[in-house]
Amino acid sequence: MVKCYRLRAGGTCRTVQPEAVPGRCDARVKGRIVEMREPKSVADLLTYRVLRLSNTFGLFAGRRYREQFGMRLPEWRVMSIIASWEPTTAREVSRVLATDKGWVGLSVEALRQRGFVKRSADAKDARRSVITLTPQGREMHDAILAIARQRQRRLLAALSQGTAETLIASLDTLQAEADRMLAELEAADRTQPAAKGVSGRRVATRTGAAGGVAAKGGAGVKRKAAS
Repeated sequence: MVKCYRLRAGGTCRTVQPEAVPGRCDARVKGRIVEMREPKSVADLLTYRVLRLSNTFGLFAGRRYREQFGMRLPEWRVMSIIASWEPTTAREVSRVLATDKGWVGLSVEALRQRGFVKRSADAKDARRSVITLTPQGREMHDAILAIARQRQRRLLAALSQGTAETLIASLDTLQAEADRMLAELEAADRTQPAAKGVSGRRVATRTGAAGGVAAKGGAGVKRKAAS
C-alpha cells in the first residue's frame, strides 16, 4: 500500500491510498515536479533521486546476498551478466554494466576462485578467453535470482498496475535518452581535437562511464544486470 497520509474520520485515524482523497496528494506531487523542473539543490535533481533509490536497493541486496549466500553485490552483478550472455568476455560484461573492465576482471577472478565461473579458450579466436558459469555457479545464480524476483514482486505490489506500467515505460524512455546523451559526448570526443592544457601540453578529453546498469542493445533488451 502506498502511504500518503493519515485521515481522521469519526475520531479514528486510518491510512488511505493517494487516490482516495483527490487533490491533496496531487498537489504534493505537482509541487515536487515544479521543484525538479527548477532544482534549487542537488536533492531536486532527477539523477540524484534515481541514484539514491538505486543505492538503497543496493544496500538491501548487498546485505541480503552477503548474509544468506556469502556473495558480494559486485560479484553478483557480474555473475548475472555472465548467466545472461554466456559464453562472454570480461570486456563484454564491462560494456553491458557500463563499468570499468579492471573492476569486472577482479570480480570474475573472485568468482573463479570460488568455483562459480570458468575461463576457456574461445573456439573462434584462440587469442581470447570466454567466461561461463559452472554448474555450482548456475545453482548459486538461480538461488539469488529467486530472492531478487521476490523483491521485484514486492516493489511492484506497492504500485497500482497503471502506475507500474507507466514507471517501466518511463524508465525505458529515460534510459534511451541517457544512452543518446552519452553517445553525443563520445561522438564529440572523436571529432574534436584534444584540448590544450595551461602549460601548452595537449590533454585528451575523456568521458566517464555511466554509473547505472545498462542493457545490451539499449532499453528494449530484457536481459539486464540484476541487484
